[in-house]
Amino acid sequence: MADAGMADILSPFLLVFPQDDALAFMCFAAFMGQIRQNFLEGQPGVHSSIQHIGSLLQHADPKLWRQIGETPPQVKLKTS
Repeated sequence: MADAGMADILSPFLLVFPQDDALAFMCFAAFMGQIRQNFLEGQPGVHSSIQHIGSLLQHADPKLWRQIGETPPQVKLKTS
C-alpha cells in the first residue's frame, strides 16, 4: 500500500520532467524531505498542519470557527 502511495507522489514529477528521470527523482526526494513529518509515527506533520489551518480559520472566519468547535466530531473507522 505504501509503495502505491509513493508512486502517486512521484507521478507528477515524472510528468513535469518526462525526459529527465534523474531530475524528477531529485525533485521527488527533496519534496519527500519536506513532507517527511507526515509519515512518521503519530504523524506530527499532519497534526501541525491541522493546527495551523485551524489558527488561520479562527482569524479568517471566526463564525465558521465557532460553528466547527460546537460540532461534535464524527469519526468513521475503516473496518476492512
